[in-house]
Amino acid sequence: TGCRSSPICLTYSRLQQEPDTNLHIAQLQIDQQAGSLGQLRLASLGAGLSRQEVAVNLEGEGAEYGLSVATHGRDRQHHDFFARINHRAINCRGETLWKGVADGRSRSVFTGHIQVEPGADGTDAQLKTASLLLSDQAEVDAKPVLEIYADDVKCSHGATVGQIDREQLFYLVSRGVPEAVARALLVGAFTGEVIDRFSPPVLREQIESVFADRLRERSGL
Repeated sequence: TGCRSSPICLTYSRLQQEPDTNLHIAQLQIDQQAGSLGQLRLASLGAGLSRQEVAVNLEGEGAEYGLSVATHGRDRQHHDFFARINHRAINCRGETLWKGVADGRSRSVFTGHIQVEPGADGTDAQLKTASLLLSDQAEVDAKPVLEIYADDVKCSHGATVGQIDREQLFYLVSRGVPEAVARALLVGAFTGEVIDRFSPPVLREQIESVFADRLRERSGL
């Protein structure tokens, strides 16, 4: 889990897999003191409409966080995720990574807001979002925001939205892999960067299984 690097460590993993008929609203907040390490791993796969809000407040010097999120929307699902990271102390660092897969007529919305407050020098904050569209009718909206009021900081953000790489798909198919299987492999590789971070292993395997089942169902395998 990476907790060996800090004596004050929290690892929190959650899978949201409610029926598509449900409405899901959740809030999560952690306040971190000096030298602490917070690791948040979230997967949102269920509910017809879901809204998840996460707030991380870095209150003490040298606090570190890692926020990793994976979503998979299908049919008419709507996943809305909002993350706010507040850097309030010196020499804090962390990474936010969001990966979304949208299929059918689903919609995914991600807003990531990093605020570096006055005096929080030495901040190192990274925000990355990547989205994969499996349908022409699916939609993804990503909004990364950096708000910086301190000097001597290293902050960056990036957002990408795309479809399955046709060259990679052709490579697999040309070597005898059925197209449906090849697509499933590429989607699995895309989300794997986030899912591999989940713990305990039994939860990680459950999330991998749900993703795989959805892709097999879509492909008729």
